[in-house]
Amino acid sequence: MKAKHRRAVCAPSALAILSSFGATAYAQEQDAKIGEVVVTGVRQAMRDSIVIKRNSELVSDNISTADIGQLPDVTIAEELNRLPGVNTTRDRGNASQAAVRGLGPRLVFGLVNGREVASSEPSQDLRWEIYPSEVLAGAQVFKTQDATLIPGGIAATIDIRTLSPLDYHGPTFTVRVGPTYNETANDLPHYDGKGYRGSAGFVSHINDAFAVSLAASIQREKNGFPDARTFGWNTPDNSGGNTGDLNGDGVPDNTTWGLVTEVKEVTQDRNAVTGAIGWRASDNLTIKADALWSQYEIKEDQFQAWYGNTITGNWANGNSAMYNAPGNSYQIVDGSVVSADLNGAFPNYESSINQYNEKHSLIVTGLNADWNSGNWSGQADLSYSEAWRKNRWEAIYLSQLFPPNLAFDVRDGQTPFGATPGFDPADPALQSAGGPRNDRGIGGATYGTPESGAGQSDGPENTEDRIWAFALNFTRAFDTPTPSSVSFGARYSDREKTHHRNRFGLCAGTGSSVFVTPPGGATVEQCRPGSTVIDLSNAGLESFAVPNVNVPPMVWGDFDSLRPLVYPDDSVPAGSDQLLVRTTVTEKTYEGFAKLGFEGELGGLPVTGGIGVRVARVETASDGFQTLDNNVTFIPVSVDNSYTDILPSLNVVGHLTDQQLLRFGASVGISRPPLDALVTGFSLNPTGTPPSGGGGNPTLKPYKADQLDLSYEWYFHEESLFALAVYYKDIKNMIGASQSTQTIDGIQYIITAENNTDGGPVRGAELTFQSRFYFLPGFLRDFGVYTNYAYVDSDVHEVAPLSDPYTMVGLARSTSEFDLFYNKGGFETRVAWKHHSEFTVAPTWVGTTLKELAPEDILDASVSYDFGKLWSVRLQGHNLTDERGLMSSDNNPQNLSNDGGYQVYGRSYLLDVAFRF
Repeated sequence: MKAKHRRAVCAPSALAILSSFGATAYAQEQDAKIGEVVVTGVRQAMRDSIVIKRNSELVSDNISTADIGQLPDVTIAEELNRLPGVNTTRDRGNASQAAVRGLGPRLVFGLVNGREVASSEPSQDLRWEIYPSEVLAGAQVFKTQDATLIPGGIAATIDIRTLSPLDYHGPTFTVRVGPTYNETANDLPHYDGKGYRGSAGFVSHINDAFAVSLAASIQREKNGFPDARTFGWNTPDNSGGNTGDLNGDGVPDNTTWGLVTEVKEVTQDRNAVTGAIGWRASDNLTIKADALWSQYEIKEDQFQAWYGNTITGNWANGNSAMYNAPGNSYQIVDGSVVSADLNGAFPNYESSINQYNEKHSLIVTGLNADWNSGNWSGQADLSYSEAWRKNRWEAIYLSQLFPPNLAFDVRDGQTPFGATPGFDPADPALQSAGGPRNDRGIGGATYGTPESGAGQSDGPENTEDRIWAFALNFTRAFDTPTPSSVSFGARYSDREKTHHRNRFGLCAGTGSSVFVTPPGGATVEQCRPGSTVIDLSNAGLESFAVPNVNVPPMVWGDFDSLRPLVYPDDSVPAGSDQLLVRTTVTEKTYEGFAKLGFEGELGGLPVTGGIGVRVARVETASDGFQTLDNNVTFIPVSVDNSYTDILPSLNVVGHLTDQQLLRFGASVGISRPPLDALVTGFSLNPTGTPPSGGGGNPTLKPYKADQLDLSYEWYFHEESLFALAVYYKDIKNMIGASQSTQTIDGIQYIITAENNTDGGPVRGAELTFQSRFYFLPGFLRDFGVYTNYAYVDSDVHEVAPLSDPYTMVGLARSTSEFDLFYNKGGFETRVAWKHHSEFTVAPTWVGTTLKELAPEDILDASVSYDFGKLWSVRLQGHNLTDERGLMSSDNNPQNLSNDGGYQVYGRSYLLDVAFRF
């Protein structure tokens, strides 16, 4: 069965799908009564989802499927993106991190089968693309809190579900396989957009008391794409007051530090296996064991070019004469120089040929025992989860060139433009490695003299996360309405997250590095003067035009062949371990809860619900290093912290009629501090006035919020729902980058790090309507619609930029979804449109690196046919409107971002065939 909220699969155009409705409809026999037909596909998924939502005590939304492999999207994130108030950011074209109800990924809590799950990210945020949708049974999104839930999701708690074999009654064996294709990838050199996707599942009831399930999936995606962006911006907030005034009007003018083009040829492999055993040992005891393993691997061949960053930044008005020279021109919009023609400026042009490898792995296992005896029931659950991430980025830097002229236009609302008129910087005959480059080292550090052309290895870098937990819960049911039940329980978890990274330079001809330490800077590389310059004019390099953006041509080369030629030594040198980011954070959690269930009447209105409280104590320890002498000596440091929170909750369901419910929730919620913000990594200056430094903040307290929810739900047909939910969250505690006073080794320091900051109210509303058109005559009754709209408002802001802070991460004021589907006699088609307004994102590993994601409108579609009970065929398409990803920085839409500026992901397609036995 297909999930209620997923995008549909696509024919080459929405028009082709819509035109097929009539041809199929007249050949199908009309339903006399809905109860007399076998319902499949979207219609069955709607029914299943409505049943789950209706029977929940909490305000929730969900994704449901009955057959392994039926969810069409690549990952569960794209399914979640269809739900009311949910927005995801795209990474390499796929939905990745999720924001819910205007609150970012840090406030979204992830579970698998009700258990806290490890994360391969530096924080505990989940990158949802590690969960291939084929091996999952669905997901439930709880938008209100309850004493029985593990605390952590002020925005929402998302519980991913794998198949429970005792509850499954579908086909025993299912296989689904087919090719995938990405249009933009096919336009890149020595690369194509062809991939594949397959899944298989087996479920067997050995007898009435014992069942097993096993599912596996394999995917290969080819998602190549170009990215046109800037090198960052010289603004009053980040230049220390050295922003120049080009036009002499007394107002500083923001100028870009340069232009960047990047092309990524991406191969993404996802493999997953999930299995479960269910055993009804007796009428009173059921034992379940389940496990999920998923691995997500990325290999990227990257081609980069950055140009103009020696001349465009106008630091302290040093380039004003060039901008204002006769024959040159520029345009300022909203305080930023968004375009210019700079002749005779001889800007630098630098290229690099890079390779990035990243591998994620996730294991989630659990053993669960459910028992009941009379009015008593209980549950014991033992779980273990482990995630790790390994990545390495290597760059072969080509020697810089100096075209005579530069022109660019990066203004908001148009495709970025850059050019070096009269000069081809990608001419293979001009290329070498090891020659002079701009005087810039790792992290942007400068040395005052040009460095020889060092390459770079960022990594190996490893992040590991482990959680084991044990929970024990009991419930006593009563024959009285109040209390109708009493529940209580406890949970203990032990988590450890470690991270370390190597970073070093690569010198042409040798591969070795010489490390230097600029004053006040991080350790960086600089090759010895006169190191080898390697001529690459006959090394198989090619010049290629970048598709979909108007930028100078770029250099293509085979990294695997060039790496041993340019940098033959591939060893990791001593001294490259970045001790300030070698960290370990442990987190021990002790929780207990009690909840009173009730049912009765309130003013003549039948009500059910529960009131409870959960107490959570968290103890953390952060181990790492600090330096007191500008990175010469590193000293181990350990900082402990603890906090206890009392979290009351009340959830009431008013049964207005048999079809109408009114839900009310009131609670206090928390989201634990990001683990990557709890690290040490202090770089301290004890002799300053006052003593100061930077690093992590192991003493952070959690995000905290008082929350109110009200939801009206009308289930006017077994496939239909109208719902209106409103909510109010008063965030008492936020976390953002700022300064605070910390005592380290008896000395008080002013530390620039992430700190607890003030919050504020968040208000929102969500409207959902879904229905088959059962009330229309003829074939029209087999059409249906699913649509939702969400609005959120808040004055809560991040702390950067200082002069005009961003709205808080995740706050998209409006979000819309509109799906139109047709289902009859095995034929099904669907068109799905998703819109979100602009909102702040943190798209990188560093949660304080903020950007603004522009509004997006994404159209998906699908068409499928089920040939009886044995096999079916499906065609689907994603991003049919070829929507580009656009991000800006400095809270100014004119400042094209230096990270994921203008990305062209293109359209993608999937054709698959399924067999069921």
